[in-house]
Amino acid sequence: MNITSEIYKKVTEYLNNEIPLSQLENWLLPNLGQILNLPPCSARDLAGDIELGLAEISNSQRTESEFRAMMRDLIGSSDIVILDEAISPYSI
Repeated sequence: MNITSEIYKKVTEYLNNEIPLSQLENWLLPNLGQILNLPPCSARDLAGDIELGLAEISNSQRTESEFRAMMRDLIGSSDIVILDEAISPYSI
């Protein structure tokens, strides 16, 4: 799975309560440089929004519930398709 798809997958897992916020943050931090080096795209914007939201939570400017609502709005406004990497592009 490429990094662009993976960030949406991680946020979706967080929104579905499959992973806690700390796990989303632990995944994002080592991958942030790679994501921010992408050409302008929604995944790069999403990473920036996550980073800002996490900083706001740590500064008590936003609650986790507010962060979750923000992520739902951002994911809901994106047209994304995540394919399982086991699917061959030739079998579609």
